[in-house]
Amino acid sequence: MHISGACRPGLHYEDITERLRTLHPRIRPLCIVGSYLFGALIDAARNTRNPLGQVTNVSGNIIHENWATAAPDDLGIHLEQSVRARFDCKGRTACTERTRIDVIDMIETWTDNGPPVFWLKGSAGTGKSTIAFTVAKSFQERGILGASFFCSRDDAECSNNKLIFPTIAYQLARLHPGFRRRLVEVMKERPDIVHSDVAYQLHELIVEPLATMQDLDQRCVIVIDALDECRDDNTVSVILSALSRHVRTLSPLKIFLTSRPEHNMNIGFGESVLQAATLHLVLHEINLSEVEADIKTYLISHLELIRKEYGIDKSWPSDAEVDSLSKLSWGLFMFAAMSIRFIQDLNYHNPQGQLAHIIGNAMLLKDDILDPRHRLDKLYVQVLRNAHPHPSLEMAERLRMILGTIVLLQDHLSLHGIQQLLKGQPGNRFDVHAIRQTLMRLHSIILVPEGDNDIIRALHPSFFDFITSPDRCSISQLLVDTSQQHTLLLAASLHTMKGLKRNICELPDPSVLNTEVADLSSRIVKFIPPELQYACRHWGTHLRYAVMSEDILMLLRQFCAEHMLFWVEACSLLGDLRSQLIILGDVQRAVAKHVDQDATTKMLLNDCEHFIREFFPIISASWAHVYDSALLFASSESELHRRFSPQLPQTKVMCGPQKPNACSRIVEGHSGRIHSVALSPNGSRVASGSDDKTIRLWDTISGVHLNTLEGHSSSVISVVFSPVGNHIVSGSDDCTARVWDLASGALLACLRHSCGVKLVAFSSDATMIISCDADLTLRQWDALSGALMNTIKTGGPHSQQSIDNFRAVALSADGTHFVDGATSNNLQLWNTVDGKRIKTLTGRSKPSYIVAISPNGISIASASAATNPIRVWDAVSGKYQTSLKRNSEHLISLVFSPDGARIMGAFRDETIELWDAASGAHLATLNGSSDYAASIASSPDGTCIVSGALDHTIRMWIIKYDLLHENGRWNSPLFLSALSLRSTTRIISESFHFSNKHSKNLDEQSNLRFVLFSPDGAVVVSVSLDGPPILWDAVSGAHLITLKGHSERVNTVSFSRDGTRILSASDDKIVRIWDTVRGVTVKTLKGHRRPVLSVTFSPDDTRIASGSEDGTTRLWDTFTGAQVQSLQMHESDVRGVTVAFSPDSTHLACVIDGGCVQLWNTFSGAHLKTIKMGELLLRSMAFSPDGSGIIMATRNGELGNDLNNLELWNFFSGGKLKVIKSHRHSPALWLPFSPDHPDLATDDEATREWAQVSCKIA
Repeated sequence: MHISGACRPGLHYEDITERLRTLHPRIRPLCIVGSYLFGALIDAARNTRNPLGQVTNVSGNIIHENWATAAPDDLGIHLEQSVRARFDCKGRTACTERTRIDVIDMIETWTDNGPPVFWLKGSAGTGKSTIAFTVAKSFQERGILGASFFCSRDDAECSNNKLIFPTIAYQLARLHPGFRRRLVEVMKERPDIVHSDVAYQLHELIVEPLATMQDLDQRCVIVIDALDECRDDNTVSVILSALSRHVRTLSPLKIFLTSRPEHNMNIGFGESVLQAATLHLVLHEINLSEVEADIKTYLISHLELIRKEYGIDKSWPSDAEVDSLSKLSWGLFMFAAMSIRFIQDLNYHNPQGQLAHIIGNAMLLKDDILDPRHRLDKLYVQVLRNAHPHPSLEMAERLRMILGTIVLLQDHLSLHGIQQLLKGQPGNRFDVHAIRQTLMRLHSIILVPEGDNDIIRALHPSFFDFITSPDRCSISQLLVDTSQQHTLLLAASLHTMKGLKRNICELPDPSVLNTEVADLSSRIVKFIPPELQYACRHWGTHLRYAVMSEDILMLLRQFCAEHMLFWVEACSLLGDLRSQLIILGDVQRAVAKHVDQDATTKMLLNDCEHFIREFFPIISASWAHVYDSALLFASSESELHRRFSPQLPQTKVMCGPQKPNACSRIVEGHSGRIHSVALSPNGSRVASGSDDKTIRLWDTISGVHLNTLEGHSSSVISVVFSPVGNHIVSGSDDCTARVWDLASGALLACLRHSCGVKLVAFSSDATMIISCDADLTLRQWDALSGALMNTIKTGGPHSQQSIDNFRAVALSADGTHFVDGATSNNLQLWNTVDGKRIKTLTGRSKPSYIVAISPNGISIASASAATNPIRVWDAVSGKYQTSLKRNSEHLISLVFSPDGARIMGAFRDETIELWDAASGAHLATLNGSSDYAASIASSPDGTCIVSGALDHTIRMWIIKYDLLHENGRWNSPLFLSALSLRSTTRIISESFHFSNKHSKNLDEQSNLRFVLFSPDGAVVVSVSLDGPPILWDAVSGAHLITLKGHSERVNTVSFSRDGTRILSASDDKIVRIWDTVRGVTVKTLKGHRRPVLSVTFSPDDTRIASGSEDGTTRLWDTFTGAQVQSLQMHESDVRGVTVAFSPDSTHLACVIDGGCVQLWNTFSGAHLKTIKMGELLLRSMAFSPDGSGIIMATRNGELGNDLNNLELWNFFSGGKLKVIKSHRHSPALWLPFSPDHPDLATDDEATREWAQVSCKIA
């Protein structure tokens, strides 16, 4: 068969689309090429030169339409939902009779006349889920239960927040015909809504259908248990925010919800609307005597059953024993339940002895140990020691492996599944029987099923917290090291996936879609056993937290080279491609620094991510299209195509792509031209504004429509995200700027102008909004209240031409700078803070028709006449810098990347060009649009570009860095180091291949202590002995800002990960957070009693750690400035503290000048470990990139000519791995690891050259 990309032009798109829908059932048997024939036809209709993107879009629409009309059940609703999350699906038990009477009565009364929401909160083990099950069962018996969703942290399905509202909607539809009819209509219109934002789901799946109903009982209750056990903590807040928005429109529904009193839950219920609509009950604040009485009733009831089961005399148990056991429980039903299982355990067959054992051991506890969690920990220890009093090394290793597997599995497996998953691991010679024997006496903490194919799990989530915490688990032999366990499970998963192959389910007809295979579920069970399903779904998650040993890298290399495409097929059949695409990005970041010697693995991972993105709608709908369409049309130059070309069908492609196609997704949904696109700070969301008066939100990976923000009465011209990504501001021709809540989609404020709003921006601290209208009037608004703060008129009256040409003006990303190129032949630069004109840039003969300003306001790009090149100007000096290697003819849009390193331009010839901002060098051309882009935006890391076009489409482009790096055209450094040479700072930049050194001199500061680069390498901050910190331009060496505010010497500074903030610590006992653009103090952190010597952001920028001479390390919330923890160093002589976060932000290392390192848990504030260093003086330290090692700079004594060493230590064991000597005369004071390279930079010796640490951290 031959396929040609040429088709007869001239047909209308709508005509072709309609013909395709008619022909689709007949064409689809030609599965090998069917989807691409559709794409070629649509491509011809649009006259585009890139069929691939259009194929993905159109065939995806057709596939989704078939999916939407399918009827998988008796309701006719194809809605993904969770059966396991129903209250009655996991063998749960109700409260014991005559217990919890007051609590249950309160809940029952609430259903009759209470507010819309009941929130039952309590600490772990207080019995929330049992109460939730009890009332759900009662509601069902009374006929008022509408739906239930019981979350569970150890169940991937029941912890998926995207399934909560679809599951509730599905259950409501089963009960109420009117609701069902409306839901069927919704699913036909939005078949992929299960992937949308939860706030949008709530509105579309529940609120809207409710509005059309008349037959719903006035008392219809939804039960949601353990909401805090959703795996995405951020979405919990989003769910509560959405409930707050719609709580008044949910009537007649009522919601009963339980959770632990976690921080995000308290914040969510703290919103005024939700707070007023909620009845609260705190279980752990109920009078202890009342709870003990209920626990006593529970114990008497269950001990009586045990007595009868074992035929024990009626005198057992005694009243004193029951009283003792109930008091030991200290209000925790979990303790009581675990005790009963321990006493009842048939493997001991000695209830009297077990009860006496619990009470006897408890007597050894000190009277002042009243913490219920501590008592629970002691019971866990007792159960483990009773089961294995003196385990051999082999038994201890086996038990730790099994327990670690159970608690760290990302989804449930059976005994047989665990055995099969682990069978390929070295030293694993045990079968299912051996696992049972190992867990024989642990039935009180592990739910061991009778059948080998039934699920095994921990009795309570608190066991995970116990067994993985060195502060809680005192049995060191059984303590589970999470990194090592993730490594084991990763190796097991990679080994298990060796069983993947093409057409693994032996499907006879490759022409049908996955959803049309009648027996697909049974075939998956037969051919993809549970352990293989688990491996396919979760290997990437385990890799993120694993130790990347050579053995692991070898297994990964083999998987990528031999089984990766078969894995894509399996994920298609399992319906899990979307989540795997997200995880693939994390996998690439995790392995990037470990595969320097094996570029093939890196390329295959990169190609696979691009492959899934580009062909997602097709390959997610049909496993066969992985080979017969997607691989066939993938770039023939990609490593994935070359490696798996034997899987290609016998089909010749005459017009297929030679090179990778940068456009990975084409998204449609707007009914008008798109004027503006924006990417969220984390790159996961796209916002678009259109002539159709709406702002739409899209998922960056899949292109799925997430939400629509409606309210404008005219075209939306500008949209932008807030710096933290929780709000959107939009500007419209209806003379308003509107502020929206991203989570709920709610309109927060309407900001009014006298004419159309053309530009909007947030200040860097998100407290202010800046808007510019058509007559070039700037207005500053308070982002919280919406109050007008200031109005700035940037010039005199303008012509109608300048009013219309809003692209001739620009706002910087943080709203502090405004550039006007429309009103004269000169560029006018304004400061929006004080309303003053900063500078006039001269040297042009005509007004600019397009201008752009870098996010930090340092550079300006402008285009004037069609014959002139695009020019770049230094906004500080006003001087011309460079020209971009293309003239401005047909230029439509111009924008800087978020880091200011690149400039992107869209042209009328339907291309997008990328240039290096510093040199003007051309980097890439993106082809394939069917109309020109009116707006473009880049993700923070530069890997994704989004364009919005006049043909109503949005295109997402994937930029492959390895292509841009060729021929040295891409010169963004992976790592930067600064070397101190007396009073002058020499900057050394190491480029991608660690060559091409460049240097600049900073001569304005004397007595320099050290310098530090911003994460993007664009800015340098220097600190001296006798002056404030100074910010410099890393390229030009120009002095940018002086940070004035401290009253005494500044000891250290630190950048935030996004480079928008700087921390400074001073002898004045204060830590300041600075805005790097404006140079102003954002927050002042006070609390230390003596000079602050060290300060740093956590890698996720949510926390700040500061170390002081007062012997404390304090943790602060970055956004509020509130103190979160105060960690008291456990040393008598503390002369100074240096702090560093682990890469995952969960641990903090504190270097104490007295000669030790202390390790702390950043969430609990628990002290984990102390590493003693003897008499050595510790100067600096850093974590290795994988978090497994710590390197420290030390000195043997006080004299400057004493020996200075670098010492490498294992974080987990506290053992020393390596000592690197010969650092003489000057101590190494600065030890940053490269984030993308296993090398370490120090300022050792007079020249402070690189010190490459080649040893591996075990």
